[in-house]
Amino acid sequence: MFGKFVTKNQRNWCELVPYITYAYNTTIHTATGFSPFYLMHLRRARVPIELLIGTPSEAAYESEDTYVTAASERMRQAYALVREQLQAGFDKAKKRYDSRVKTARFAVGDFVWYFVPRIRQGLNRKWQLANQGPCRIIRKINDVIFVIKKGPRTREEIVHIGKLSRYNGKVPPQWRREVE
Repeated sequence: MFGKFVTKNQRNWCELVPYITYAYNTTIHTATGFSPFYLMHLRRARVPIELLIGTPSEAAYESEDTYVTAASERMRQAYALVREQLQAGFDKAKKRYDSRVKTARFAVGDFVWYFVPRIRQGLNRKWQLANQGPCRIIRKINDVIFVIKKGPRTREEIVHIGKLSRYNGKVPPQWRREVE
């Protein structure tokens, strides 16, 4: 929102904070179906013209007990609706994520690249090769955990499937005796 209203030299942002905060807090959010102001105060925010006119709210005509009872009921209803809205949002996001995920299938004996990002002083991280290998899968512990070896004489490492990607080249020279 600041990007839409701040001047070109971006020096007036501090003057915009109260207005943008009000706009954000009184806007109905798609995730919850309510505005943050409503969830906090259990009432709709009064706009400046209502404050000038001085129209009384419904609470002005209620007793304290009636108001507390009604407010707690509104709170329960609002939070129940928020829970439903958030669950629907989570379900929608999960469905979208699951539709894009491709399950990797590796078998014992397959060669894979092992992703191990390292930060080396003085080198650009984006230009570094983060894959090690090719490594060989020695055994499968479960659907997502594998035991690999980086070479025939190296120690075994337990890794998650998310750190592995398929190696599509020829059998590496250091592994030729082991494979044949």
